[in-house]
Amino acid sequence: MNTRRVKTLLFVAFGALFVAVGGVIFSNLRTVSGPYGQRVLIVAGIICCSMGLVFFALCLDEYRSDG
Repeated sequence: MNTRRVKTLLFVAFGALFVAVGGVIFSNLRTVSGPYGQRVLIVAGIICCSMGLVFFALCLDEYRSDG
């Protein structure tokens, strides 16, 4: 396998990981107590999901330049 293909697969793996972590964070919103607990989880979930989308965008960029 060449390095671009490996980079593309790594970007897909990290993108899926961050989107999954963001989904888990968002699913735990009801169980958090405290004045800032839900706000912190919302921000963390948004950051994780957006990092996952960035990795997917990097994957698409690598895939398109692979040709």
